[in-house]
Amino acid sequence: SFRSQHPHYLGLQQEYGKDSVEYTKDFAGKMVESLVTKLSSLGYNLLIEGTLRTVDVPKKTAQLLKNKGYEVQLALIATKPKLSYLGTLIRYEELYAINPNQARATPKEHHDFIVNHLVDNTRQLEELAIFERIQIYQRDRSCVYDSGEDKTSAADVLQELLFGEWSQVEKEMLRLGKEKLK
Repeated sequence: SFRSQHPHYLGLQQEYGKDSVEYTKDFAGKMVESLVTKLSSLGYNLLIEGTLRTVDVPKKTAQLLKNKGYEVQLALIATKPKLSYLGTLIRYEELYAINPNQARATPKEHHDFIVNHLVDNTRQLEELAIFERIQIYQRDRSCVYDSGEDKTSAADVLQELLFGEWSQVEKEMLRLGKEKLK
């Protein structure tokens, strides 16, 4: 994360604590955008991580890369919302124990906003057909959807994975995660 490179990072951390993320996100986004532009001009292979909060950034980035001759793919990791948010809490606590200045909390409302728009955003990106391939993975790294092989909609598969019935593995992951957070 580039947040810690923000010129006023420590002051923002001291003043806003866990909420400092709101004051550093634009800076971090511009840093990533600058790197993508520069590295793609040099022909590097890129793996870009994001939240898919909106379709704007992935759409813009995919178009930029396609215009430079890149093959662009989208990979999603589907995790039940409760498990996903629990993971953000665990990550925060682990990072805070190492270095409180580097720990970054995810506000629940922000997390839930992303989760609640993920399926629709995926559907929009599917309809734009800007990615050569869309794949969906689960946390165990197994690929459960590949647009190169599957004829169903990625958004429909994602909807079921996020909001459908819980598997025994997911239930156990939730139990273990809650124990870890105690």
